[in-house]
Amino acid sequence: PDYVTGLFDPYARKFEGELVGKLDYRVPQQLRLLINQAKPDLGAGLHVIDLGCGTGLNGPLYRSIARRLEGCDLSTQMLEVAREKKVYDRLEVADLLVFLTRSDPPLDIILSTDVFIYYGALDAVFKTVAQKLALEGVFAFSIETTDHPDFQLSESGRFGHNPDYVERLCTQNGLEILGRADTEIRKGSQGTSVMGHLYVLGRMIEQPQLPETEQVAG
Repeated sequence: PDYVTGLFDPYARKFEGELVGKLDYRVPQQLRLLINQAKPDLGAGLHVIDLGCGTGLNGPLYRSIARRLEGCDLSTQMLEVAREKKVYDRLEVADLLVFLTRSDPPLDIILSTDVFIYYGALDAVFKTVAQKLALEGVFAFSIETTDHPDFQLSESGRFGHNPDYVERLCTQNGLEILGRADTEIRKGSQGTSVMGHLYVLGRMIEQPQLPETEQVAG
């Protein structure tokens, strides 16, 4: 938490210009489109939470379908920029897992874009999502890629996650992949592509067991 706060507080006013303008970051828009494709019947009047919302790039994309739109971040200054957008009903300085744990279910959309790169292990996050997510809700997020079996801290100071790790967490927590896209997350500092994955997950609905067919003696 101290690392993230120290990194982003001084950077808050320049964040969107650098990330969107120079590094061609389009994950919020791409993820919104993937949600539409994976869950076209999601509807409106939804409870949406934005984990690690930063300056609020996700907010305007969900305001029209949200009954309540809430966000959290560790950076006070990033939240000040998000607050100026006037689209969130509540913003709180908090760790994403703490915020998620305190959020009242059912949650219709749980978002986390370009955040898990600072988080590492996601086991507790997936477990809590499975407890809080509405029956027809979605958990949508981005990750950067690594060949490590689970997750790995790179020289850039960001964590990459293996898609196999995500799939294992889904299986362990009763979630299923509704949509996935391989994408360029953003440009790197040297103009190279930083690759990653977008996911839209939903709750795995158990199929009712059919009664056993009675055997008739012949």
